[in-house]
Amino acid sequence: MQISYQWLKDYVDFDYTPEELAHELTMAGFADEGKKYLDKGITKVVTGKIIGLEKHPDADRLQICQIDVGQGENLQIVTGAQNVKLGDIIPVALVGAELPISLKIKRSKLRGVESTGMLCSGQELDMDKKILAPDQQDGILILPSDIPVGQDIIEVMGFNDVLIDLDVTTNRPDCLSIIGIAREVAALVGKKVKLPEAKLVEDNTQTVEQMAKITVESSELCPRYAARIVKNIKVKTSPLWLQRKIQAAGMRPINNIVDITNFILLELGQPLHAFDLNYLAGQEIIVRRAQDGEKIVTLDEQERILTNEMLVIADKEKAVAIAGVMGGLNSEVTPETTTILIEAANFNPISVRKTSKRLGLRSEASNRFEKGLDPNIIDLALDRAAQLMAELGEGQVLEGRIDHYPERLQPRNITLRPERISRLLGAPLQAEEIADILTRLEMKVEKEGDRFIVTVPTFRLDLSREADLLEEVARIYGYDKIEAATLEGISMQGGKSSDHYMVDKIKDLLLSFGLDEVMTYSFINSKAFDWLGLEENDQLRLAIPLANPLTEEHNVMRTTLVPSLLQVVAVNMAKQVKNVEIFEAGAVYLPESLPLTKLPYEQPTLAAVVTGKTSKTIWGSQEEVDFFYLKGVLENLFANLGIADYAFTAGQCAYLHPGKTAVVSVQGEEVGLMGEVHPDALENYQISQKIYLFEIKLDKIMDKINLVHKYQQLPKYPAINRDLALVLKEEIPAQAVEEIIRAAGKTLIEEISLFDIYQGTQVAPGHKSLAYSIIYRSTEKTLTDEEINPIQEEIIKNLAEKLGAVLRVQNG
Repeated sequence: MQISYQWLKDYVDFDYTPEELAHELTMAGFADEGKKYLDKGITKVVTGKIIGLEKHPDADRLQICQIDVGQGENLQIVTGAQNVKLGDIIPVALVGAELPISLKIKRSKLRGVESTGMLCSGQELDMDKKILAPDQQDGILILPSDIPVGQDIIEVMGFNDVLIDLDVTTNRPDCLSIIGIAREVAALVGKKVKLPEAKLVEDNTQTVEQMAKITVESSELCPRYAARIVKNIKVKTSPLWLQRKIQAAGMRPINNIVDITNFILLELGQPLHAFDLNYLAGQEIIVRRAQDGEKIVTLDEQERILTNEMLVIADKEKAVAIAGVMGGLNSEVTPETTTILIEAANFNPISVRKTSKRLGLRSEASNRFEKGLDPNIIDLALDRAAQLMAELGEGQVLEGRIDHYPERLQPRNITLRPERISRLLGAPLQAEEIADILTRLEMKVEKEGDRFIVTVPTFRLDLSREADLLEEVARIYGYDKIEAATLEGISMQGGKSSDHYMVDKIKDLLLSFGLDEVMTYSFINSKAFDWLGLEENDQLRLAIPLANPLTEEHNVMRTTLVPSLLQVVAVNMAKQVKNVEIFEAGAVYLPESLPLTKLPYEQPTLAAVVTGKTSKTIWGSQEEVDFFYLKGVLENLFANLGIADYAFTAGQCAYLHPGKTAVVSVQGEEVGLMGEVHPDALENYQISQKIYLFEIKLDKIMDKINLVHKYQQLPKYPAINRDLALVLKEEIPAQAVEEIIRAAGKTLIEEISLFDIYQGTQVAPGHKSLAYSIIYRSTEKTLTDEEINPIQEEIIKNLAEKLGAVLRVQNG
């Protein structure tokens, strides 16, 4: 928030220089983010009056002005400005003047006519264009007609000021106002805040209730709504002092009525809104929820489409404002306005935040309402606004006010132990000193035994417990006064669990295989389950919805890693990256039921996706990935983790290709799935090439990992190699064949390798030929054919009986 050094002095006495003030506020928790000295670079600029004006004889776009600057003689100045006229009071830079735009004024001649000075625009005086009134943004700055000539522009414009930009934390909305900062300064210097007073003179010939009616239908979203009426108002330009106050905070003057509402917003932190009562149908205000699809054109001239979750201020026919965010164009104050209804309300902060975010519309009002405001400040804000409108708009304040405030917010009491504060802060603070600090912060402190009962004012909504009061004492006492001390206590060395080490091991292995690690959000789009083609009763659809999702693309907690990885592939494809080998190790969130009654199980999961060609080259060329490539990756991973008893069996999955899906089991327990992604899922993710993936439940394999390496002697005795080619039905998995071979060979079979799969003219339709290489070896002796042949015959017999296999070729 940008505050004015001079404006702050209106409410509290202090001797700090601007630099000292910024430092003290920084130490109190309000960081100084920069200062601007308004008079920097301005010298010899005074007010002048145009007493003569004529066209330049040799230049159509130049004018010759005669200027009275109050020095006994008039100045002749040539200007190109077209917005000046006789009688205007304007800033005049005299000969020798310096301006913030690095310009020094000298005598000059323009097309043969002498010019002894320069008329100044607001921007030439270093005034930001956005804080100037619309009619002042271009051309020379026109000042009020009652300003005397010859006055130093620094005094006239209030440039003898310093603007300090403070970072106000979100828990301190009370300090988004001059009064809020004044309270902080008063606490630091031990002074009292001089709150503004509202001295109203009411017109008792008519009451507010006789002129307007207010109904609050949604009190849960609007705890308080109050209004006053000022009649016979004259809408005109604000006096210069009011313009300068709001300009100091970065706001642009509009007219006296709107400027007063902004002034109260900046002074007290309470947003107000001024309605033209004559534009309110039935002269009635209804605070209600919007209708779905209801439309309103806001003051920024943009049409907004509302939902039932949003609160609006309406009349009998239409919405006239979005509550807490922005008013409507259909009830704004215009030069023809004569009767003003001043709204001062308190709105539910969550409702305002959601509305502002949904509409993409932020304002000074919403910035305050969404953080939570004190509803009890409304009394002063409303009366002060009515008083100023009556004074500056020459109107009359109607007697009374309408005030819907069913449950008044009461001050909160907090128990405080003074000795605990001293012990935790490590500062020698006495109970009396603690009480004094809290009293300076406008809290009431009562001693009760060895404790304090502290009554917190309602404008400090951020204070709710003893720890909050400890922090208040610390920051006002001064963190810089607390001596540094070495931490004492019992410390524990942090470290990773064995499961964490295993996950790191798995990641390192996959990286060594040529895959890249990715990390995606724990949130996914709920539509992903439809894109994967999951059944309505699929357990993966039991996903936890987020109450406040960052975007609609991330609105539920993930129950599988697959959607996130497919999305990564889709993004790469869109950027013409066709070869992708990625993996992710992370948690998925599995609730027992919805809505949640207890925290979900966070299941550690590993998933990998490959497509295109491998990153490694084979004989100078890249290898096309397929099902068996990814199966090899997983087998290699298991081998390096010491997992031996694993199997791949045919399975089904909604998002995997039928006939190209395998269930992965370890020691007879299902641990995951792998296969080719279903074409429908690929189409939904706009992926145009085949994708292969696996997803493994890491918690199912952790206790099966064995990293203890066992070494054995190199074989003493030679091996015997036999090849075996079989014909069997194509649906029979190779795994079943290998299990029968190994069972018959018992301990003599050292290795089984499937080296060929054939389907063609020499094999009957619906069948396939599998060719195996079997290596026999004994650790005790040299094997002979007489010992191997019976085993081979038993293998062939068992395969024929159990699988219907027919011997095609046998070698060896």
